[in-house]
Amino acid sequence: MSSFDLNHFWKFCAHLSINSKEFGTIKLDKPYGPQRWALNQIAKGLDEGVHDFTHLKCFAPQMRVLTKDLRWVPIGDLKIGAELVAFDEHARGRQARAMRTATVRSVSASQQQSFRVQFADGRELITTAEHRNLVRVRGAVHTDWKTVSWLSPGDVVRTITKPWKSASDYEDGWFGGLLDGEGHLRLKAVSGSGAGISQIDGVVLERAKRYLTDRGYTIGLQPDRREPGDLSKLGAHVVWRLMVQRMDELFRLIGETRPERFIGVPWWEDKCLPGKRVGADWTEVESIERLDRREMIDIQTSTSTFICEGFATHNCRQIGLSTIVLALDLYWPFTHKGMDATVITHDEDAHVSFRTQLGEYYNSLPKAFKPKSPSHNRTEFVFRFNTGQISRLQYQIAGTRASGNNKLGRSKGNAYAP
Repeated sequence: MSSFDLNHFWKFCAHLSINSKEFGTIKLDKPYGPQRWALNQIAKGLDEGVHDFTHLKCFAPQMRVLTKDLRWVPIGDLKIGAELVAFDEHARGRQARAMRTATVRSVSASQQQSFRVQFADGRELITTAEHRNLVRVRGAVHTDWKTVSWLSPGDVVRTITKPWKSASDYEDGWFGGLLDGEGHLRLKAVSGSGAGISQIDGVVLERAKRYLTDRGYTIGLQPDRREPGDLSKLGAHVVWRLMVQRMDELFRLIGETRPERFIGVPWWEDKCLPGKRVGADWTEVESIERLDRREMIDIQTSTSTFICEGFATHNCRQIGLSTIVLALDLYWPFTHKGMDATVITHDEDAHVSFRTQLGEYYNSLPKAFKPKSPSHNRTEFVFRFNTGQISRLQYQIAGTRASGNNKLGRSKGNAYAP
């Protein structure tokens, strides 16, 4: 039988609260699905003699993320400060989510249990059970952030675009040059954007049409009916506008052909997520397979979102798993008197945040729950009990071990020791 009484823990959590600038007062009295799942996994691990846990939500290093300059970069190669194509974490009132540009704020690696999510269109994600994607709720039209542990075959996941090949060929370079010389990028208000060229009938227009149709693009071809004028290039011949206007295809077109004038221009900003009007916005889960434990990469972004292998994904900063695991960090030394425990963070900011949160948790407890004469400082939280026993919760920062500092090497998680 596990020494971790989950029912008692949830009663303990019912007293806890913290203050958040973003969400106001957060209470832990009503744990939701992923929180319960994570704590059930910890209880199961303790039953099996495991005392080393992580709660990262990660992807395998080779999973590709879409950057602002429209390259698919393995998540394991990302650095802090990298800019990514992203979108709103939540709908804006009655308005739908919009596309954004995000900045990577942290990158960390750890050994995690991995899963393969196979999709009907042939794509796959190798991720952890806790990672969340944007999923359409079955039997409804609204969406929700859903962890891999909650997915099942038949669920549909929001897709933004599909990855394209990383190396451009000769024809890609030719069309990119054409966009640089004769192309235009049209920025619409909300519904989308468009890119294309203006050409009279001839071999260049025919080659451009052939390039797009051979590669499966949805094209529009219309004559430019404006009258010639002083500021116009229009003359006696009909000028045709050859356009690509579907946003999912526009990502690929600019990313593959790489016109200098358009690369780095965040034309997607404030636009609705693509694909809804043409039914290309969802991909069905075909199977979920448990794999091995392996190195996985976790990133945090300024929008809390990014695009991995074309799917709308969350960086998993949430009111939930980290919040509830920190509650466990406080609960464990309380219920295991004489225990030494360590909370390991990836940097100084997280150190301050976790230490502050644990202090707020303690302050929100009823007096009957609190040990006497606690001491709380930058390096530790010490609890003294009437029995004379002392529990200690230490704070340390993970990093490269170097002479003269007291940082740890890269951490795998929190450890408890009697």
